[in-house]
Amino acid sequence: DYGLRITGHSNTVRGLLVRNFRAGLATGIEIAGGRSNALIACTVVSNGYGVHLTDTRGSAIGAAGASNVCVVSGNNFYGVFDERGVEDVIDNTIVGLGPDGTNVAPNGMDGIRLAGTTGVVVRGSVISGNSDWGISMTDGAGQNRVDGCFIGLDRSGLAGWGNDLGGVRISGGYNNVLGDIATNYIALNGFG
Repeated sequence: DYGLRITGHSNTVRGLLVRNFRAGLATGIEIAGGRSNALIACTVVSNGYGVHLTDTRGSAIGAAGASNVCVVSGNNFYGVFDERGVEDVIDNTIVGLGPDGTNVAPNGMDGIRLAGTTGVVVRGSVISGNSDWGISMTDGAGQNRVDGCFIGLDRSGLAGWGNDLGGVRISGGYNNVLGDIATNYIALNGFG
């Protein structure tokens, strides 16, 4: 079951609220294949999986600017799960906290999981309060970049909402970069 499933190219979804798709492995939003799809100012909460991207290229979750923030929180499994995506962007997204970016609303597993992805960029996001890792890169994930994120903190960097297992995990990945363009702030996580 899906709240929304996209299989085409160059679609933009703005301002959508998806919640309570919880049966089995239900997913709030899935983007399967396709190129250049975008989720802008969407809220995806209280589902099985939050947002699941599979075999995508150049898709985006969130965008710069206060009116473009996405929230992916309180889901049973991964908040954002990107499998084999190429050059996708997760930008200005709150993962694991409420829409105001202060109250904890954990995803039940990793906040963001990049599995077998290439060239994915996570930037300007808050990834905090999740039940496993904040960000996990696995299964040959390579050449991905994390820039300007708060991991285990709120956007002010003052309040702590650590991810339970740790901030960032790279397992079986290669040439991934943390803080290439902008500083990441990682604190108060289980393993750090």
